[in-house]
Amino acid sequence: MARTVGVTHQDGVSPFLKCRISQDFGGALGEVTVTGYLTEQCEMELRSVWESPFAQDTIGDTAKGAKPAAIGQTYSENTTRTLWNSQQTWEGTEPPELTMTIKLIARNNAKQEVNAPIMYLLMMASPELLNSIPVDVESSELGVDWDPSAMSLNLSNIGSDKPVFNSGFSVSGVKTGRIPAIAMFEIGGRIMLPMRISSVSYDVNAPKTPTGDFAYNTVTITAAPKRMFNRSDIPKYFS
Repeated sequence: MARTVGVTHQDGVSPFLKCRISQDFGGALGEVTVTGYLTEQCEMELRSVWESPFAQDTIGDTAKGAKPAAIGQTYSENTTRTLWNSQQTWEGTEPPELTMTIKLIARNNAKQEVNAPIMYLLMMASPELLNSIPVDVESSELGVDWDPSAMSLNLSNIGSDKPVFNSGFSVSGVKTGRIPAIAMFEIGGRIMLPMRISSVSYDVNAPKTPTGDFAYNTVTITAAPKRMFNRSDIPKYFS
């Protein structure tokens, strides 16, 4: 059963000024959507890594020539460095990182409009781990099987919470935990991105109602996709 918390669509504020964050928790809780107001602190950064591998490749920087070259430059004000030393090579592009602050305001129900959204955002960023070793000591069998025919590669699962590669291995007698799941971000009704939340922060001393719930609060979220995007991937995330 789907559940929506946070600011409502009945507040008269344009959906272009809101952010919706959804994640499927499974079980009885089902899919939960948190809606908050966008603030001015909302930035997306795409960063490519460029390095200068030739920065030290000069005649004067060889092991035996470094000191004499430095002395020579000091007195002559000449150098063996060239423009080639500043040549950069591309080392990759990092996944785009989102840093945003959303505002939650209580109008009718502070628990559902402010407290619950903060709780669910913290849950979206958290794993579900075991309390002890991942071996079921009550299991009579513990083994690893491999079925080569079960190996498969599903590229359509890239960017989702589903496995991209099935190795064909199966393990019996072992229990495992779950890493933080992907959340779907809908930002201003225009940007749609599946991302993993890496940090959630909020004001624990924000003003409260007579019942002890937050009257309003701001939540800062940092998130990023699992992988970088190709140039051809980017348009499909902008509606």
